[in-house]
Amino acid sequence: MDIVTYPDIFFVNGKTLYAKYDPNLGWGLYASQAFQPGEIVLKLHINERVECNLQVGPTFGDCFNHGMTIAPNIEWCPTPQHPFWNLNHTCRPTCGLQAWGRLIEGCLILVAYENIPAHTHVAADYSPMTTVDEGGADGRPWTMTDCLCGEATCRQRISEFRLLDEAAKIESLTRGRDEAHYGGVLAHILNEESDFVARLKAHSAAAYSEYVEVLTQQQTLSRQFMQAQKNTAE
Repeated sequence: MDIVTYPDIFFVNGKTLYAKYDPNLGWGLYASQAFQPGEIVLKLHINERVECNLQVGPTFGDCFNHGMTIAPNIEWCPTPQHPFWNLNHTCRPTCGLQAWGRLIEGCLILVAYENIPAHTHVAADYSPMTTVDEGGADGRPWTMTDCLCGEATCRQRISEFRLLDEAAKIESLTRGRDEAHYGGVLAHILNEESDFVARLKAHSAAAYSEYVEVLTQQQTLSRQFMQAQKNTAE
């Protein structure tokens, strides 16, 4: 059986993931040890660019099938040596974002959403990580047809957060901690949905305040990176 292991730099507390090939699912990530809800499953290094690079978009060419728009117009693109390269989609995610995608010590964090037993498949929902502008070099929006997750709630066709139905959007907002907290979607992606932002503000002042703080962080990161790119070009 083909198995790929990864350096500890992507993980915390000695709990790691490995990739293996499944004839039905293809390549995917699996837990080497059990994870409890809220435990960090995977770290995506932004500042140090460990096995990744950043690109300016609105469309992202070859990166769009494996990357994530971590800030407005900034695509984080892993190499095949990064665990995220083999992170599959599921409509019932066992891991994903928390705290609106807040950067912690230069890293974007994915946490366990439920108990993940050792040697079981670890997968995330792609939609809370996907913007309206994300797509291929031909300009077409990113879409994944014929989802293979097999869940009773499978959406079949996977695309950006904006196109989720209301119930799925609300579920994405409340993932990452518990029913009383919010943050399972990137702040700048939620910002594309003004009605939901207004509802969040009315429902929870604390959650809205955190959302605004992280949105500001992501917008600042975008400006800084784009200015650095401009300076380099000059």
